[in-house]
Amino acid sequence: MRDETTGRAISEQCENPKYLPGLKLAQGIQVTRELEEICAQCRQIFLVVPTKVMRSIARELGKWLTAEHVLISCSKGLEPESAERMTEILREETCCIRVGALSGPNLAKEVIAGQPAATVIASRFDAVVSDATRALMGPRFRVYGNHDVLGVELAGA
Repeated sequence: MRDETTGRAISEQCENPKYLPGLKLAQGIQVTRELEEICAQCRQIFLVVPTKVMRSIARELGKWLTAEHVLISCSKGLEPESAERMTEILREETCCIRVGALSGPNLAKEVIAGQPAATVIASRFDAVVSDATRALMGPRFRVYGNHDVLGVELAGA
C-alpha cells in the first residue's frame, strides 16, 4: 500500500475510505509496503495495479520472486507505451513462467456488497486456473477458467 493513511484505515477499520467509503472489507486483510514480505509469504500473487505501473511493480517484485511463484494480473488494459499485455510484462520482468489474467464484469463495490458477480481466470497452465479459482470462488462470486489468455486480456482491455 503506497498511501499510509488508507493502509491504516484498511487495517484498523476494514474500510478503504478513499475508494470504497462506507463498505466493509473482509477481516484479516494485511496491509504492507514491503514487496519482499509479500514474496516471502505468498506463492500466489494477484497484482491489482494500474497498467501504467505494472512494469515497474513487476520489475521490483522480480527481485524476490522464484520460479515457484504464480502471478495473476487483475489489471485491465494494455501498457500505454508498448501496447503489451500485462501477462507479457510479467513474463518479461520476472522469472515467473506460470502467469494468468483475471477479467470480468466485476466491480469492487458490487462484490463487497455481496451482489452476484463473475470473473474469468485465464492461463495456459491448468494449475494456475484451478488454484486461482479455489482462492476466489465464493457463494456469490463465480470464477470460470479459460486457456485463452490473449482473448481474455484483450476483451478486458
